[in-house]
Formats: sequence, structure tokens, C-alpha cells
Amino acid sequence: MDKDSQKSNSRKQPTEQELRFNQASNSIISKRLLPILLSLGILYTLFAIYYYLSLTERARQITVIGAAITAVIMYLMAYHIRKRPANLAAVHPIALFGSVLVLMNAMVHLMLTGQAWQSYIIILLVLGSGLLFFSTNALILLIILSGYCWLAIAWNKLSSPIWIYHGLSLLVFSFISILFHIVRKKNLENTVSLSLREELYRSKTDNVSSDNDSQEQDFSNLFDSTNHLLLSVDNQGRFLFVNRRWKEVLGYNDKVLSKINLKQTLDGEHLAKWNDIIQLIARDRTVQKIETTFITKDGQKILVEGNLAGQFRDEKLIAVKGIFRDITIKKKTEDALARERLLLRTVIDNIPEAIYAKDTEMRKILVNKTDLANIGKAEAEVLGKTDREVFPPEIAESFMEDDRAVLKDGKPVINREELLVNEAGHKMWLLTSKLPLYDHYGKITGLVGIGTNITELKNAKEQLLDMQTELKELNKKLSLAYEEVRNQKDNLLNILQQEELIFVFNTQGVIYGVTEQTVRVTGLTRLELIGSKFSERLESESGAEFLKILKDVTLGAFKTLKIKLKQLTGESAEFLMGLSRLNMEKDRLLIAILRKI
Repeated sequence: MDKDSQKSNSRKQPTEQELRFNQASNSIISKRLLPILLSLGILYTLFAIYYYLSLTERARQITVIGAAITAVIMYLMAYHIRKRPANLAAVHPIALFGSVLVLMNAMVHLMLTGQAWQSYIIILLVLGSGLLFFSTNALILLIILSGYCWLAIAWNKLSSPIWIYHGLSLLVFSFISILFHIVRKKNLENTVSLSLREELYRSKTDNVSSDNDSQEQDFSNLFDSTNHLLLSVDNQGRFLFVNRRWKEVLGYNDKVLSKINLKQTLDGEHLAKWNDIIQLIARDRTVQKIETTFITKDGQKILVEGNLAGQFRDEKLIAVKGIFRDITIKKKTEDALARERLLLRTVIDNIPEAIYAKDTEMRKILVNKTDLANIGKAEAEVLGKTDREVFPPEIAESFMEDDRAVLKDGKPVINREELLVNEAGHKMWLLTSKLPLYDHYGKITGLVGIGTNITELKNAKEQLLDMQTELKELNKKLSLAYEEVRNQKDNLLNILQQEELIFVFNTQGVIYGVTEQTVRVTGLTRLELIGSKFSERLESESGAEFLKILKDVTLGAFKTLKIKLKQLTGESAEFLMGLSRLNMEKDRLLIAILRKI
């Protein structure tokens, strides 16, 4: 048990390279802490003044206090580090503490103001943390904390395109921050590895009296300490040397390597190119930046990138030596980014709203399919052009005026109604919003625009206004007609008091109204009479004569006519009818007064 525990403890002890790497990493952060803390102290002092002068009473009190406390803490930490340099083991926790303070201030300000562009402070914090070379665990913790806090604030606002845009930006820049961290870490590891190799090389040159076996062992140890994959094969592909890293990655041991050929470890596609590579080395002696795929012992594919060089004897190629680095993760990352770009482009192109982006010179650098359809031009005719080169002058100047305001002051334009007229003369109304784009340093680098087609809504509003105007005119005419009828009230009352039968009908002879006397004489109900044709209530000869004079009366003439009116008993009664027009503008009505003969 004691022996086993000793072995496990020995395995957990870091190697010399790992110790030097951690020391170098902490030393870099230690040198940066003092200027960063001072800069943050000054920045949050300015923030406190800005918040006090610009924010509302409710937001001002909390944000000013938070910024002031943060500035004081930054100054105190900077003073302590200047007087007494921080222990290298504490530099990452100090940096993480400072980053969390910045994050808390940004979240409080975002929550109180509700301004989506404040998310850029969080984005810059995440990106800066990757550049500061945080430890992997601290960086992941900060990214998760930033994403969770931001999402908690923005959750109810994600239906707005600007919040979705900032959420995607935070996600993308978190990924870029991790990528920066990985690249910087790899570079530092390589630097430490080279430093160790140089120290070993100097020690060997000082010991030139050592025997050849000892030198060979030392160089073997040097090659085994690197993270690169080193190999040497003869011109037939038989292995002469591989370093420990190569064996670890591919899973082979010396016994297996003595029985196989390099071609057996290559992917089929790259195996076919091996003869071409050998010919290039024989001609040019080296091949730079070659990508190939090794197959591990358990069948997995490892993508590598490296250089090959030939070893010659009497101008004849006798061996090939190579140094490679594993780029499997890098390639997967690039493929993932490419897929994300494709997905983002697919989404942008299939959104019904017009989406575009412009640089600081107001030239379009991105357009989606909807925007191209609105403009009526191909993508090649729009990219790199200003609105002045795409639209009619008066329309272009209106668009560019908004662009200048956004690019100069950073103040977004929200829901502006714009009339778009393309070269074909097609008119379209757009509801447009324009938002500034910022780089990592908060500098405006362009703008993004979103336009929604509201032409149908605009036309509907105009039609509604026209209908309202028509209704007003109609009401006016009805009022005039009503007044005219009232003017004739006394005359009509005099007529209705007599024993005559009275019918009111339109110019086609359809009955509109009758008197009580008419209902009694005909024996029909008011509902049976109204809506029927007056000619149908007459004998055939009388009906024909009535239809002949109907046009003349409609034009304003007064006519008298003897007619025979059908009664409910089936008999006909003879009447003398006076027929004239009621003077109304729109619906011209006729009145017939019948007196029994």
C-alpha cells in the first residue's frame, strides 16, 4: 500500500515544463496587473461622474455608488501591488476578482438602464479576459457567470432583434475568447519548450567531451519533451525514429513500429499523395506546411500540419524527417465557425425583413436577399457602394443623413418610416431601424440596418382616410336631402290628409313607401307592397303606359295618367294618377298620387 501511494503521489507531481509554464503565465499576468488596475480605477472614476450627470435619479444612486466603490478597490489593489508585488500564486485570483467587479457593475447598469448596447461592456470583458491569459478554469467560470447574468436580465426582451443580436455577439466573442486563450497557451508552452531545449543545448555544448551515446540520449530527451510530433523514415517509409509525443498520440510502441510502415499510419486519401510528396522532397529538399491525416492504432483520425525535409547522401534521398503539430481541435473549431457562419447567413437571407450592414464610409458590406429584392439589383451591384450610387439622389440623401447621425453620435434610429424608390420606379414603404456597430475598444466601425415592409399597412391607412372623407361627404349630402324633405313636409302632410292613394318608388318603379289609405284600398300589407314593382299592381295596358312615361318623369316632367289598379278582390278600379319627381340629389324618388274616378 505504501509503495502504491508513493507511485500515485509521484504521478501527480508536475513536470519541470509544467512548473515553468505556470511560472511564466503568472509572471505575465503579474506584470500586467498594476497598469490594468490603475486604468480600471481611472475608468470607473469617470464612469461615476458620467452616471451622476446623465442617469435618472433611480439609476444614478446605485450606479454611482457601485462605480465609486469599484474605483476605490482598484486603486487600493494597485497601491498594494506597487508597494509589495503580489505572490505569483495569487495573481490569477486577483485578476478574477477584478473581472467579477467589472461584471457586477456592467450587469447593474444594464439592468437599470435597459439599454441593449450596454452588453458590449460584458462582451469586452469576456474578450479581454481571454487576452489577459486567465487560467482555463477561471476563464470558463467568468464566461458562464457573464452569460447567465446577461440572460437573466435580457430573457424577457429577447423578442427584440437588438437583444438577440447582442446575445449572439456575447456567445461568439466568448468562443473567440476561449480560442485566444488556447492559442496564447500553446504559444507559451512552445516558448517554454524551446527555452528548455536551448538550456539543454547550451549544457551540451559546454560538455563537448561527453561521449556520443550520452549526447544522443540527451537529444532524445529533448525531442521527447516537445508537444510536436517528430519522426524520421527511410525512403521506403520504414520508421527510423519517432518521439514520445508521436507514440502517445497515435498509440504505437517501439515493437509495433519496427514491424509497420509509415504508409500504414496514413489516411487513404493522403496515402495516394505520398509518392508525389517524396518526389517533391527529392527535387526541392523540403516541403512546407503540409496537411495530412494519421490513423491511430484504434482507428481514429488525427489531422496534423507540419514540414518535411529530406536527408541526402551523394545527392540521393535516403531518409525523410518531419515535424508536425496536432491541429484536430483547430480544424474542428474552424469547421464549427464555418457552420455557424453558414447558419447565420442562412437565417439572415431567409428573414422577411431587409438586413444590411455598412462601414464608416457608408458603403454596404452585407446585404440579405430581402434587401436586394427591395433594391432590385444583384449583390455585386450593391456591395461596396453607397446609397448615392444605388438610389435616386433625393432618396439616397435622406438615407445617408440617418447613417451619418448613427456613425457620428452612436445614437440608434428606431422605427423610422422611409419611402424607398428603386431605379425601376417601384415605391415601397419601410419601417427602418439603424444601430451602431462597435469594435473591441468601443469605437464605432459601422452600422447595421433592419427594414420591415409596411407598404400594405400604409396603403390600408390611406384607404381608411379616403373612406372617412367619403363618409363625411355622404353625411353632408344626406343632411341636405333631409333638409329638402323637411321643406316639403307641409305639402306632403296636406296630400296625406286627403283620400288619395300615394305611392313612392324609385326610377325603376320599385315601391319604397305607401300611405295607410293605400294599404286599406289595395287590401295588401305594407310589407307586401314595399319592394314590389308598381307596374305589377296595374292592369297590363296601364302598366305598359306607366313604364313609357317613367323616364320622362325621372328627368323632371310632371305627368297624369288614367290607370287601372288591381285590388285584392281580383277586380280593378280606375284611378287618375299624377306622377312627379321628389327633388333629391342621389337617390331620385318618384311620387304617385291616385284619385278614384
